[in-house]
Amino acid sequence: MRAHGGVAIDKDYCTFRASGYTVHFTAYQPETLAGKELCKTLPSTEEAVLVLDFVDEALRKIPIRVSIEKEQETDYVSIQSMPAQLYPSGSMFVPFLKPTEGKYKVIVDLESEDVT
Repeated sequence: MRAHGGVAIDKDYCTFRASGYTVHFTAYQPETLAGKELCKTLPSTEEAVLVLDFVDEALRKIPIRVSIEKEQETDYVSIQSMPAQLYPSGSMFVPFLKPTEGKYKVIVDLESEDVT
């Protein structure tokens, strides 16, 4: 299986695991970088759009909750969250308005792994 750029998904540093499932993360800053795909670092504090691709087909049948947390001193604090829902297309688009400088993390929680 290939990720963006033709890299094998298991070697793509824009992928991570959520409860054993593969998720691919991409960020875009359309105002300043047009269609350039970003992964680990946003180069500016301009508006960003985050895209999560749920690679494993099983994830399309599991409600998924996503939150974005920002580092505050010695801990992370939730700054944006989306309630659990299904993503039958396998992709989730998250508008992320004007991030400020700092470290962030995206938390992906599976509501239930009972796939029928």
